[in-house]
Amino acid sequence: MTEDILAQLGLGGVKSLLDEIEVATANELMYLLVLILVISIGMLIIWYLYKKLARRDMFKLNLRGEDGEEISIGKELWCTATYLFKYIILFPLFVILMFFVISLAFMFMSSGLDLSSVFFFSIAIICVVRLLAYIKEDTAQEIAKMIPFALVLSLLLNPTLSQGYSFPSLEELELASSGIWQYFIFVFVFEIGLRVIYRITRVFKKSKK
Repeated sequence: MTEDILAQLGLGGVKSLLDEIEVATANELMYLLVLILVISIGMLIIWYLYKKLARRDMFKLNLRGEDGEEISIGKELWCTATYLFKYIILFPLFVILMFFVISLAFMFMSSGLDLSSVFFFSIAIICVVRLLAYIKEDTAQEIAKMIPFALVLSLLLNPTLSQGYSFPSLEELELASSGIWQYFIFVFVFEIGLRVIYRITRVFKKSKK
């Protein structure tokens, strides 16, 4: 009915224009919904990973029963073995996951950085968060809350985002990733050093009481 009236008035072009506006608006709304969903999921994932990374005791060693009573030697050995397994196997896997998440964020945020610098700064951030977790866990937790917002804000304010992002070629990845395992070993040794120092300071503080 509306189309017939517009056609009789010679305003068929107006109808076409209105149709185009409706299509454009629908596309923009769909893009907005997808963007909201992607950003929300991304922020939740990054926040959860950073919150876990900011804990001093990522894996707890409990050598007492539920009521604080002593446990058997067999159970104590099992708890200790499980604890060591988590730190030897799960901690490196978690660091690798965090490393790739941070590196991916850096790639989008700073298109001018070469891959070697991206990997270097990603490992540096992981080490800083772990160091703060041992010095003052509350501070590390607060930083963990802010990092997802800072990453998303930097990503959205990146002027090159609208121009698209070209991922590095396989040759660039192979060249830059040649020293990645050295970074992972460094983080693992760094964590062991922090753990040993923390245990020594705790024993020293207890002996002074």
